[in-house]
Amino acid sequence: MHTANRRPLLDVLTAIRLGVRVDQAGEALAKNRENHLRTRADLARFYTPDLLAQTLKLAAACRFSLDELRYEYPDELVPASVTPAAYLRRLTEESAAARWPDGCPPRVHDQIEHELALIAELAYEPYFLAVHDFVVARGELSRLVPVENAVMAGRTVIQWDKDDLDTLELLKVDCLAFGMLFAIHRALDLINAFRGTHLSVAAIPAEDPRVYAMIQYGETTGVFQIESRAQMSMLPRLKPACFCDLVIEVEIVRPGPIQGDMVHSYLRADRGWSR
Repeated sequence: MHTANRRPLLDVLTAIRLGVRVDQAGEALAKNRENHLRTRADLARFYTPDLLAQTLKLAAACRFSLDELRYEYPDELVPASVTPAAYLRRLTEESAAARWPDGCPPRVHDQIEHELALIAELAYEPYFLAVHDFVVARGELSRLVPVENAVMAGRTVIQWDKDDLDTLELLKVDCLAFGMLFAIHRALDLINAFRGTHLSVAAIPAEDPRVYAMIQYGETTGVFQIESRAQMSMLPRLKPACFCDLVIEVEIVRPGPIQGDMVHSYLRADRGWSR
């Protein structure tokens, strides 16, 4: 405790930790109110100067800095005796060969080389390998970030804070996106098992008009990024007809743009009403 009068709060927190009522905590509760921080003047009344001097030496030895914290990727991402860069290149080349059996188009090949070079420069190979394997951290996620129960039963909330992550130089991992990627992967596995096909994400046709027709009606339950009630109510008004429209839809249906009346301004400009 920082002051003696916080004893009741300490008792409550102890009972919560033990999962019992305060009157059931028994000897687990503090014996008195003396277990609190004191000023140096108060400490001098109880301890000799040589003992107090030792506390200064101990404090001087504690040189922890947030700069010492670094994100640790899981060890199992890369096979033994293989570097992350070499393993990521191998996986990329294998996937490219499967996607283009007759040879990777020159434009795509150049793009792959450019991106692999940039990833190597930033040493981000473990991040992409983590995405490829749906593995987030070396240990339990709760040891990396606080995890709390959400309002909805069976849901949890991860307390990422972008400013803290930037200070600690930790790479933000979007666990919600990971979950959706797993759902897509699982759906393709089920389709392939039922139909005897070999569909992959790359085989899904882009810009399918039937998909946009569904979206324009607001039928987006379970559709990542546009499944919220606010998004579903706005889709029939914005009527996205291409991927660019979807990007605008996702970005504009936010508290800031809505409060700033940007939605109506966009609708007027998009439909020519402003003219």
